[in-house]
Amino acid sequence: MVGTYNSWLVLLSILVAIFVSYTALSLSSRVARAKNGTNTGMWVVGGALAMGCGIWSMHFIGMLAFSLPIPLTYDLGLTVASLVIAIAISGFALSVASNPEISLTQLSFSAAIMGAGISAMHYSGMAAIDLVPMITYEPLIMAASIAIAIGASILHNGLSARATPTALEAFFAQHAHRLSIPSDARKMHDPMPASDENLKAARAHFADHCSSCHGNDGGGDTMYGKGLYPKPPDLRQSETQNLSDGELFWIIENGVRFTGMPAFGGGHGSQDDTWKLVLFIRHLPQLSEQERVDMDRMNPKGPDDRDEEKDEQDFLGGEPVQQKAPAKHH
Repeated sequence: MVGTYNSWLVLLSILVAIFVSYTALSLSSRVARAKNGTNTGMWVVGGALAMGCGIWSMHFIGMLAFSLPIPLTYDLGLTVASLVIAIAISGFALSVASNPEISLTQLSFSAAIMGAGISAMHYSGMAAIDLVPMITYEPLIMAASIAIAIGASILHNGLSARATPTALEAFFAQHAHRLSIPSDARKMHDPMPASDENLKAARAHFADHCSSCHGNDGGGDTMYGKGLYPKPPDLRQSETQNLSDGELFWIIENGVRFTGMPAFGGGHGSQDDTWKLVLFIRHLPQLSEQERVDMDRMNPKGPDDRDEEKDEQDFLGGEPVQQKAPAKHH
């Protein structure tokens, strides 16, 4: 038997999927922003109905688009069951989205439940088809579909850069990145002596190139740092300090894909500058207040910052300070 697809129903299924995806992203952000338990509960219940019905509709329209040269009927009980499963798993997903932080164990358990629920909705809907001969499944492909559903469930808070990566995302990203660094690079040692001259040059370089995201103290508490996904690591903490010299060097030279970390290597003399930055990163946990103040003077400055500095110098020099019109911000 050769089946055919109704192109218009396939297109409708795709459009429903796009609309449901937008709805899911919008609802998850609203649930996360809900201020109290009552509001959260209302958004979860309403969102579960909207998302569940939308997901089920997309799936069922896709099934209706497939035609065989024999009569097809659907078992009402199993069809309704697949709808109930879609609503229940949508409610569970929104409940998980309402938690700003979740442990690795909780995330793994939640992803397994959501992935199993998505698969149960799909396969119960398929089982509702009253067909002779019966539909059979390839075990490996079926297992792969369940694994994909579980993996997709790890995503949270839509695609917002304001989100904090989950524990599982951070775990996989950290280990995948370490595996991507060549073993020879990991074994390299910093050839630059930790002299006052090298540290001074590194402070100036860091203040000019790196502080916008990492901050002068390496903590990442900056406007740009807070807006990145994933957030810049606190360079003073063990997760960074325990990296080898070679790993730090490789990251600075080559950057990290899908993050805000650019590749600074490739230019003339870049390797010497990078090794000096490795020295400075090692020094960050002992950074003194005077060193941080000195770096403040070396940070990139906009017109307003330069005008403010000039006013301060004029004031200290006894010059009259001119009043300026308030700056307009967009």
